[in-house]
Amino acid sequence: MEFSSLDLGQFELLVALLLKREGFLVTQGHGIDSADFIARSPEGQVVIVEVKHYRKHNHLPLSVLRRIVGDINRYRDVENASLSLLVTSNPVPPKLLDKLIYQFPFQIWDRVKLEQLLCKYPDVAEKFTHLSIADQALKAEIFSGLAQSSQAALLRQQLVNLVPGLTTWRKYEELSVKILSYLFIPPLASPYIQSRSEDNLDIRDAIYPIRQGSEAWDMLRSECRSRFVVAEFKNYSDAITQREVESLQQYLFPKAMRAFGLLLTRKKPSENAIKARRRAWVEQEKLIVILSDEEIFDMLNLRESGNDPFEVIDIQLEEFFINLSP
Repeated sequence: MEFSSLDLGQFELLVALLLKREGFLVTQGHGIDSADFIARSPEGQVVIVEVKHYRKHNHLPLSVLRRIVGDINRYRDVENASLSLLVTSNPVPPKLLDKLIYQFPFQIWDRVKLEQLLCKYPDVAEKFTHLSIADQALKAEIFSGLAQSSQAALLRQQLVNLVPGLTTWRKYEELSVKILSYLFIPPLASPYIQSRSEDNLDIRDAIYPIRQGSEAWDMLRSECRSRFVVAEFKNYSDAITQREVESLQQYLFPKAMRAFGLLLTRKKPSENAIKARRRAWVEQEKLIVILSDEEIFDMLNLRESGNDPFEVIDIQLEEFFINLSP
């Protein structure tokens, strides 16, 4: 079966039906911050079931996968469940799976397992194949003749092809603005582009107003008391250091409601950069999220598959605050 032909709601129904055929009693979770299903196994064990379905790419973003596994085990504790089960239509690399299972004990039904179950229950496969065929036919009738190009794929490829370094810093700034605009407009508004001098270069910041209407961004706007997102871009071949974090920190100004910044960089930050980010918050309440190419790719994948790319930012903030100490 081609799982990508199903939307998330259809895929969740497929999972619920397969669980039922395997002898589970299935009920829906209790709300937004809860598992998708709470099931009882044929042996009588309470099982937390989380369903993830990213239709337009072949793997779960690593940062998102870490959070998913942590969440389902947290749900398991809340529900006093015996087991936690992740069901995903996306393949998970075996090495990564072994590492995660060692850190967070859980079970997984991946694409291979789902295909085995559909072979076991061919009537289920037939039901959902007919459903997806009807859905595709309707979409073809509505959208016939329209170009189906992927903006996310184009932006990904442009970022891959852009060589880090001084000679391409301007192109990187322009591309990064396009990427952030694709990811977050709306609820962010079109950016103000402001220039300032640094190292004899005309550095440009993109300042995005945070408009109301998105639960995630509204919460950040309230918690940080910031009406703007200030984005700065570092096209360095090496990891950024304390200096680059402090460069953005100096431009953040809580009194002007500019207390939140995004620092885009090609590689993961150095340890000194991480420490500087901590000091910016502890000493001045200026909150900075550092996004490497890896996180940008994850965000583009999420946006392309109809999910919220803010999740990557939220994961980083959650990890930052949970590890913050005096």
